[in-house]
Amino acid sequence: MRRWASLGATLLLVFRAEAAAAAPALRSLHDTIHVTPGATCIDDEALREQVRSWLDADAVEGDLRVEVEGSSRDERFVSFRMWRGAALLAERRFAPGPADCAQLHAVLGLAIALALKVSLRDELFGGPSPRSSGAWSLGAAASTEWNVVPGVAGGAVVWLERTLPEPFALHVGLSAVAGGGAKFEHVSGDFTTASVALEAAACAVPSFGTAVRGRLCSGLEARALFASGNGFSVSKDAVLDWFSISNSLGVSVAIAQKWSLVGVVGLVVPLQRVQIAVVDTSGRVVETRDLAPAGGVLSLGGAYEF
Repeated sequence: MRRWASLGATLLLVFRAEAAAAAPALRSLHDTIHVTPGATCIDDEALREQVRSWLDADAVEGDLRVEVEGSSRDERFVSFRMWRGAALLAERRFAPGPADCAQLHAVLGLAIALALKVSLRDELFGGPSPRSSGAWSLGAAASTEWNVVPGVAGGAVVWLERTLPEPFALHVGLSAVAGGGAKFEHVSGDFTTASVALEAAACAVPSFGTAVRGRLCSGLEARALFASGNGFSVSKDAVLDWFSISNSLGVSVAIAQKWSLVGVVGLVVPLQRVQIAVVDTSGRVVETRDLAPAGGVLSLGGAYEF
């Protein structure tokens, strides 16, 4: 009997030790929340008291850190960032915040408390998957272009992207589209087009939380157009090539570990005048059609980070 009691006591001590080892280390709000007031009236102790009252707790997980920064010029501009280790979990700006100091402390304290509670919920139940910190990403998307080649064309684009120090990246893309029949104004017959383009761009990819990033890219595009005539007095194929400035604006949303949904809208501006011409049997130019001075691109697809 004594042996069983001794064994039970030993097991109880082991279970307690394991539970203590599994429990996350806690850190007081005093050590978690760091305040740089600047020109604002933010008081670190008053702010921590507000957070403490909303959380109904005086300690949080030890790897969380909150940095509060007041503007050095405007007494109503204040922001905070919340980190878990080296990962940014949340960022919020009040520009402007309430003019009354007590109200400013209350609003800021509530926002910080909510951010801390959300971080705990995501740890327990799984929140949005954060963006991977991989150095490369490979993506593919369906795309639609209008006036980049004559009329509307549809196709696909693939790209490779290299992340640089935040928030920048280098982007290389290859696209291919095919257009429907296009006509000239005064000459019977039509022509179809197909086009491939290679783009190199520099991008700014700012973060808007743990799962969403913006995209602003600007670069140079080299394009080749294949046009095939039908129904003209002389119907033949032609190949044109030119360079364009390519600008785009988009957003990427992390939907799973290492996977993101990416949507982009772009503007393409040729650096030279591009014409498609119709000639008669003698080789004389009968009519020409200029490409538009600018065109648009819309794409939606996914990217894998590695």
